[in-house]
Amino acid sequence: MGFCESTHGTVKGGARTDPVGMKIELTGTALKQLAEQQKSELTDTLRDKLFKMAAEAKGDKLVSASRLGLGGIPPTLEALAGVACHRIIRSHVLSFAALRQVRFGSGPEGDAACRALLGALALNALARSDAELVLRANCDLIEQGPIRVRLDQRVGQHLELSSLSIETADELLASSLGHAERVAGVIWDGVVLRVTGNPAIVSGAVEEDAEVGTE
Repeated sequence: MGFCESTHGTVKGGARTDPVGMKIELTGTALKQLAEQQKSELTDTLRDKLFKMAAEAKGDKLVSASRLGLGGIPPTLEALAGVACHRIIRSHVLSFAALRQVRFGSGPEGDAACRALLGALALNALARSDAELVLRANCDLIEQGPIRVRLDQRVGQHLELSSLSIETADELLASSLGHAERVAGVIWDGVVLRVTGNPAIVSGAVEEDAEVGTE
């Protein structure tokens, strides 16, 4: 949450660089295949437009793939530079009341272990978030004091706690995971994400010196 005394409508330069090519042109068949692969991420209107573009690309005709987010965008000075804040408050809330309502079908002890595991995972993420001062692009925080952690109790009472370090949060997560594995049969397997580039995109890269549009 930022506190601003005033805002100024300044602009900044913006561009997008695609390491494959500033302009990607595909055959109608390749464009349709890409649109079908990404149809769950596209709006109905955009998907239908891509299919129409693909259908109209007959023979050796090539069409721009910019609507799929491929290719670069030349620099402009039209992007909003943002606002200046004299104070920013970064806060997180972890609701144990909401966590207590979650059930996993593992019995009272197993459900409690699973809830503890979720809580430990959330605390681990918060510890890592608090360790990073880069809030977003062009916004680096300067701390005015130590991190405050407060546990809200009943009847208006609260308890001040020490903030978790990443090392302590990792130990808590490992301990909670081990307990959940023993009493609730939790299986925690890592997921390997393998990405294979589409050769049609690479072959569709166009080298050009002229300014490239996005259509």
